[in-house]
Amino acid sequence: RPEDFRERKAYNRKIVPRRTGRKPSWYLQARDTGRPVWTEARTIRKGIETVAGVTFAAPIFGTDNGFRGVTTIDFDIVAISKFLAANPVGNEGFAFIFEKPANGEPRVIAHPTPEILTRTVTGERGRPRHEFVPFRSLTDARVARFMEIFLEGSRKQLGDGPATFPFSAGGVDYFGSYRHLKGKDLPGWVIASVIPRKEIMGLVDRNNLQALGIGLAVLFLILLASHWISGRIAVPLGNIARDQEAIGRFALETKPIERSVIKEVDQLIVATEDMKRGLRSFGKYVPADLVREILTSGEEAALGGRRETLTIFFSDIREFSSIAERMPPEALVEHLADYLGEMYRQIREESGTVDKLIGDSIMAFWGAPAPNPDHAAAACRAALHCQERLGVLREKWTLEGKPLLHQRIGIDTGDVVVGNMGSESRMNYTVIGDHVNMASRFENLNRHYGTQILIGPGTYDLVKDRFVARPLDLVSVKGRKGGVRVYELMGDRKTAGEEQVRIAEWTTVALDAYLAKRWDEAIENYEKVLRLDPGDTPAALMLVRSREGVAS
Repeated sequence: RPEDFRERKAYNRKIVPRRTGRKPSWYLQARDTGRPVWTEARTIRKGIETVAGVTFAAPIFGTDNGFRGVTTIDFDIVAISKFLAANPVGNEGFAFIFEKPANGEPRVIAHPTPEILTRTVTGERGRPRHEFVPFRSLTDARVARFMEIFLEGSRKQLGDGPATFPFSAGGVDYFGSYRHLKGKDLPGWVIASVIPRKEIMGLVDRNNLQALGIGLAVLFLILLASHWISGRIAVPLGNIARDQEAIGRFALETKPIERSVIKEVDQLIVATEDMKRGLRSFGKYVPADLVREILTSGEEAALGGRRETLTIFFSDIREFSSIAERMPPEALVEHLADYLGEMYRQIREESGTVDKLIGDSIMAFWGAPAPNPDHAAAACRAALHCQERLGVLREKWTLEGKPLLHQRIGIDTGDVVVGNMGSESRMNYTVIGDHVNMASRFENLNRHYGTQILIGPGTYDLVKDRFVARPLDLVSVKGRKGGVRVYELMGDRKTAGEEQVRIAEWTTVALDAYLAKRWDEAIENYEKVLRLDPGDTPAALMLVRSREGVAS
C-alpha cells in the first residue's frame, strides 16, 4: 500500500548476482595475451545470416591500465575471395589463402571461387554452421595438388621468405609460390599463387613479386590507414626515381611539380626540380648530346680528342653589319633570336651538334658526339630546311616591317679532330682541322658566286645520288696543291624539279669543258643555263671567264 512505503525494506543492488557465461575463445585470447589476436576461420554472423569468416579481436584498457573488454571486427571470407577473383595472377593464374589451424591439416580459407571452400552443416542447437572442406576434397585439383606438395618433405616448415616450386595437375605444368604473411597484429595466413608454366617460363622472379603483391593487397584491406600513408610516400618517391632516371638521359622536359604532404619527400621533389632547371640552363650553353654522353659515362670531362670523319657546317647572314647599324640594340637582339632559334631547331631536328653561335654566325657538325653514319646527308637536309624556313620567316618579317635576312651556308666533310679543347679549367667540345677551315671558306665564297649553299667534294661524293648539286669552279686553297672543286647544293632529288636537274647537268658539262679549255663548248652550255634561268649568277660569271679564255 502507498501509505506503508516508510516501513518497506530498501532494494539492495549489491546482493543481486551478476550474470555469468562462457566467454568466446577470441575474448579469452585477447584478454589473456593483452594484445590483438586473429581467430582461425569459423562461422560468424552477418546480420541475421551466418557466413564463414575470421575475427580480429583487440583488448580495451582504461586510463588506469585496467582491462575493460574486447572489441572485434569480423571479415567475411567471401569478400576476400572476391578480391582474389578480381585480381588474377597473370593471364591464367590465380591466388588463394590458407591457414594452419592449431589442430589438423592446413585448410584453404580464400579462393577466387569461394563456394568450393565450405559446406553448411547443422549445429547442436539446430543452427547452420559453415565447415571448411578438407583441401584433398576440393574440386580445384590445382589447389589440392599444391597443398599436397606443400606438406611433403622440407616444405612442411614455413620459411620467412617466398618459395616457388613446379608441379603438375590435370596434365598441365604449373609453378606454385607461397609466402607467409608475417608482421605485428597480422593473421598467420599463407598467401599462395598458381600460374601455368607456359606463362611464367623465364619469369619466376615476376611470379614471386606477384605473390608479394597479393600479400600487400591483403595488407591493404586490413590496414587501410597504413596503406594510405605509405601511398603518400611511395608515389612521390616513384616519380622522383623516374625523374632521376630521366636526368641520367638528359630528358629534362618541364612539367608541373606534384608537391607532397611529407616534408622530407617534398624537399626532395623541390631539389630534383631545381637540378632539372639547372641542367636545362646548362644545356643551352653546351650541346645536349655532349651533356647526355657525359652523364651516361659517369666520368669527369677531360682534355683530349680523337680523329673522326665528320661533316662541318658554317653559316652567317648576308650584309648583317649594315642591318645591325640600322636597328636599335634591343630590336636587333630580338630579331636575331627569332632567326637563330629557328635555324637551331632545323639543325637539331637533323641530329646536328651546334658548336657555337658567334653573333649572326652558326657553327655545327654531324657525327659526334653521337655517331651518325649518314652525317653528310643530314647536314645537307638541315641546310635546305634552314633556307626553306628562312623564306617563311621573311614573309612574316615583311608583314612586321622588319629587315629581311638572307643566309649563306658552307659545308665540308672529312677527317677532323673532335673532343675537349682548351685548358684543364676551361674547355670547349669542338672540332679542329683542315675541313673546318674549308667549310668556313665555302660559306664565304657564296658572296662571290651569288649562291646560298656551297659544299665541298668530300660532301658531294657522299650525297650526289640523293641530292641535286652542280660544280661551280675550281678554287685555290692555302696549303693544297691544285684547286678544290666547289659545288652548289640545289635541292633533294626527291623534290627537285626538272629545271634544276637540267641546269646541274649543263653546268657539269660546261665546267669540265672550261677546265679543259674547250671554250666554245663551255660557252654553249653556260648559255643554255642562262636561257633557262637568266638570273643564274654562277653561269653568268663563268660565261664571262670562258669568253675571256677565247680572247686570250
